[in-house]
Formats: sequence, structure tokens, C-alpha cells
Amino acid sequence: MNKLNIQEIKTRIEQTFPELVVGWASDTGIPSIYSKRLCRVIAYTYHGKWILKSEISEYSNHIAAIINLLEQWDGKKEN
Repeated sequence: MNKLNIQEIKTRIEQTFPELVVGWASDTGIPSIYSKRLCRVIAYTYHGKWILKSEISEYSNHIAAIINLLEQWDGKKEN
């Protein structure tokens, strides 16, 4: 499986799901996914793995595509 950097994941998610924003903490560089519609984080990273919050169920029709994309993350923080 190809590995994607966080910028590639950000671009793909935000183009496919305009209501989602991929961002990262300026002090740590740790990425997370924020829902503009729900006004909350729906996925975040912990020790190089994506953690999906229960709010991700709002995207249940697309969750397989989102998870597939996140599984391709190379695990690196934003530089």
C-alpha cells in the first residue's frame, strides 16, 4: 500500500469532504480532523495512529473511504 504524507491526506479529505478540515497543533505538529458541521474533532492521532471519535459515525456512508485513506498515512508529523 502506498504511504501518503499528511499534506496529501489533507488535500484528499478536504476535496472529497468540504465540511472536514485537516489541521495540526502548531506546537506538536500532531494532525487531527475537524468537522465544520459538528464543530468538533472527529479523528486525531496518538503515537502515529489515527483514533476515530464516536462523531465519525456522522460520516458512516463514507467511513470506509476515510479509514482507507487514513491507513495510508506515513505516520510523520507536519514539518
